[in-house]
Amino acid sequence: MEAADPRLFNDFNPMVDPSSPMPPDGTETSQAEPAPATPDQSPGAETTMAATPDADAPDDKAQLPTGPGFALTFLYYFSGSALVATFLAVKSLGYGLNTGLPGQLALIVGAVGGFVGGFFNHTMTLTVPFKSRKQFLKTLVQDTLEPMGYELAEEVDDIRVYRRSPLRQIFSGKIYVEVQRDRAILASRALHIRALRKKLLG
Repeated sequence: MEAADPRLFNDFNPMVDPSSPMPPDGTETSQAEPAPATPDQSPGAETTMAATPDADAPDDKAQLPTGPGFALTFLYYFSGSALVATFLAVKSLGYGLNTGLPGQLALIVGAVGGFVGGFFNHTMTLTVPFKSRKQFLKTLVQDTLEPMGYELAEEVDDIRVYRRSPLRQIFSGKIYVEVQRDRAILASRALHIRALRKKLLG
C-alpha cells in the first residue's frame, strides 16, 4: 500500500504553506523570517548623540589670586635674613666661615626674620557677608580703603584690585576684593587683612 502524499493534508494544516516545495522524503522545512528592523537598526539610519557640557572645561571667570602661605613666606624671609647675617658676620665682624659663628648667627637672624616676615606678610583671605552690595562697597571704599591710602586700580569681572601709590606699593602690596551675591572675599597680606577684619567685622 502506497503512502499518502503529505501535501494532500495541507488544506487541514494552517501552519503549512501549500505553495512551499516538499523535500523528497516528505519532511517539512521551515524558513526563519527576518526580524523587523528597529528604528535604530534600520539600514541607513544615523545615530546622533546629544551634546553634553564638558565637566572639565575650564571656567573663563576670573579667580581670586592666592599668594604664598605662612610656610613659603617664612622660607623666603628666612633665606634672605640668613644670607644678610652671614655676609655681615664675615665682612663686618671679621669672623671666618670655618669658625662656625657666621652659621649660628645666620640661623638665629634667619629664624627671627622668617617668623616676623611670615606673620605679617603671608597671604590671608577674609569673608565679609553683606545685605546690600551698594552699601557694602561704599563702606569698604570710603570708610576703609581710602583712609588706608588704597584706590581702585583695575576691575576684572567681579574682582576689584586696590593698591597704593607706586612708592608705597613696594612695601604694602595689593588688596583683592571679589564681590559675590551676598558676600565679599578679600585677599591680601596678613597685616592688611587683620586691620580690615577689625574695621569691617568689629
